[in-house]
Amino acid sequence: MRTIALGVVPLTTTAIAARLGPVALGGQQVAMRVWYLLALLLDALAVPAQVLRQLGPRRRRPGRRAPRRAAHPAAGPARRDRARRRHRRLAFWVPVLFTPDPAIRAAATVALLVAALTQPVAALAFVLDGLILGLSDYVAMRRAMILAIGAYLPVAALVLAFHGLGLAGIWVALGLWLAARSALLGRRWRAQFRAASG
Repeated sequence: MRTIALGVVPLTTTAIAARLGPVALGGQQVAMRVWYLLALLLDALAVPAQVLRQLGPRRRRPGRRAPRRAAHPAAGPARRDRARRRHRRLAFWVPVLFTPDPAIRAAATVALLVAALTQPVAALAFVLDGLILGLSDYVAMRRAMILAIGAYLPVAALVLAFHGLGLAGIWVALGLWLAARSALLGRRWRAQFRAASG
């Protein structure tokens, strides 16, 4: 169920971009490929989060500090600003590698600039995914994924109704989806320590 929910948002995003026209669809595909590449690099943070969490039962403090340790590469205002600046620089030259069409390049650049804002919250979502996987709480993961779709859908529906919102609107919807996942999984992670200390 979680995997299906995880696939619904990217699939819906592509369908919405297709409704906006071929230029928007082309720009979205370029932006999504680049974002997925960066997201997979961030997803690598989930693995140390799982490992650090598994150390927790034997060594209480490392398990408790796991989120900070795993998220360390993506944490802190200075690091987030550097990551956003790198992503913004990519937004201007990467689309050239994908297409000679200036309209698609422009659409991809807009999408990538907005997508840059989602990277810190994406890192947090992936780390928390790993931590909750480390707890083997698949029910919480499924619930968070399904509820997070509720944060995505209203803005996605607005983009469908008002095409002028374009790819920027699509990426705002994706950012809300990631933020909701982070909030819900973070709540579950904090509950783990309230229960342990109570």
